[in-house]
Amino acid sequence: MQGMIMHHQQAVEMTALIPSHTENKNLRSLGARISSSQSDEIRFMQRWLAARGEPISMAMPGMPDMDKSGHSMALMPGMLTPEQMDALRKSKGPEFDHLFLTGMIQHHNGALIMVKDLFRHRRRGTGCRPLQLRHRCRQYPARRNQNYADHVGE
Repeated sequence: MQGMIMHHQQAVEMTALIPSHTENKNLRSLGARISSSQSDEIRFMQRWLAARGEPISMAMPGMPDMDKSGHSMALMPGMLTPEQMDALRKSKGPEFDHLFLTGMIQHHNGALIMVKDLFRHRRRGTGCRPLQLRHRCRQYPARRNQNYADHVGE
């Protein structure tokens, strides 16, 4: 679950670039929806973890690329690499639009892997066991697929 929070935070970081990197109104609209939904889901997951006495973050404060043991963390499935994020930050206009959409599709495909893992781990009590969380996990693929499908190629 902590990895999903980190994953969602990168999506919010990506959408924060939109106002200064593109004039594409459709992409701006999509970005606003992504930012809003991802921020809402981050808050939901943080509350869910806190209610169970679980840590909210995998990373050490001030060291976003390190886990609590001090080892470098692998990216969660689908997350953009530092190089991809740097290219996105440096791009503008249609190049940004393309990198954003392809990056967000990559990001989303990784999220689908993470949702499947949550369901796979539910027997151990670590996955989508509570009804409210399970409902959110099941909604995720359909909502995201429609959002991106509406904007690819614009």
